[in-house]
Amino acid sequence: LSRKLGMSDYPISLLFKRKIRTILTGDKVKVGDPVARQGKDRSIVSETGEIEWRSKNDSDSSLAVDSTHFKAFVAGRASVKRFSDVEIQMTRNGAVTIVSLDGNPITVSQKVLVTAVSGLEIDGNRFKFRRDPGAVAPRLQRLMGEVRLLRAHAPKKRMRASVVYGNGTQRSLKLDFKPETAGDKGWWIAKLGLMDSPWVLLETE
Repeated sequence: LSRKLGMSDYPISLLFKRKIRTILTGDKVKVGDPVARQGKDRSIVSETGEIEWRSKNDSDSSLAVDSTHFKAFVAGRASVKRFSDVEIQMTRNGAVTIVSLDGNPITVSQKVLVTAVSGLEIDGNRFKFRRDPGAVAPRLQRLMGEVRLLRAHAPKKRMRASVVYGNGTQRSLKLDFKPETAGDKGWWIAKLGLMDSPWVLLETE
């Protein structure tokens, strides 16, 4: 699938394993990794501010990653996460990642891949996907909610969306558009409940 999307060299898994797991599991921080600091409000923030983990209780925790080329939000309950140019809304626990596939920042990228899944549970201080007894693979569920991307020169520079399946086939997905009250910016909105696959590809026409 990654080859069909033109992202075979993008180290997404390495980002998760090195950056996020280091913070959540308390593994030894490697040289060059952001050093986390923990405050009284049960939050952990990397020195760069790009990674933030917050917890109010065992069932209300969230993890956010905010960088120019990659954004992610994982939450143990219905939540809304607003970045400067991306908004994620979920009506139940789940995980959403947004990554630029052409090397440009998400705000101007011509090709953006969104991954959205539900079926999470919190085990101590770890997020994990539910697994049925005796099952080899975790049980993923459709995530209900929205992903919104803020773009300039909208709607002149239109975006189209395609649901992507594991075998590389695609089908079109309708996007909604909501203009900002001032300027030429607007929000392109993907309804996650219309996806029957974890992946949706957003491209500028």
